[in-house]
Amino acid sequence: MHRPNPHHKVPILVMSSNHKKVSDVKISEELKYERVLAGGAGYKAVLVAKGDADLFLYSETGTKRWDSCAGEAVVRGMGGYFVTAKGE
Repeated sequence: MHRPNPHHKVPILVMSSNHKKVSDVKISEELKYERVLAGGAGYKAVLVAKGDADLFLYSETGTKRWDSCAGEAVVRGMGGYFVTAKGE
């Protein structure tokens, strides 16, 4: 999920506080994003929707589409978008 906030000097990436995968940390470091840890897919979506974060990355197989569908609707309604790792 991505909704850039032009007021952030460094883009903010919100990640799971429960599932800190090495690959996710590496992605955030390569992108030079500040990492913020949060629990719950819905809460992370709200952070993006409010502009408190620019990107919500989830790569856990335990997170299902229905975990983030309400947050996706809110983010899309505010001009943000969801994409897969393939950019779809």
